[in-house]
Amino acid sequence: MDRRLRRAPDAEWVLMYRLGLSRQRIAALVRSEPATVGYHLVIARRQDPGLEAEHQVAAGAAPVPHPSPKDLARMDELIAWVKAEGRLPP
Repeated sequence: MDRRLRRAPDAEWVLMYRLGLSRQRIAALVRSEPATVGYHLVIARRQDPGLEAEHQVAAGAAPVPHPSPKDLARMDELIAWVKAEGRLPP
C-alpha cells in the first residue's frame, strides 16, 4: 500500500465491507494491515449503525443475536462463581 494517510473511514474499504468482504480480505486486496482496515471499519460502524447488518447479509451469515436478559443473568452468575471459586466450572 502507498504510505499516504487515509481519512478514516476510507470509503472504498467501507464499500467492500458493505458488499460482504471480510476485514482480512480487504487488507489483502489493498495491501494494508488488517488492523488498519479494522480501525477504519470501527469508525464506519459508529457512523452507520446499519453497516454491520448489511455486511452480514451480503456475506451470507446469520445475524448475530443480542444476548437476552436471561443470557445476561446467567453470565453474571457465572462471573460471580468464577470470582468466588477462582476457576471455571467443570
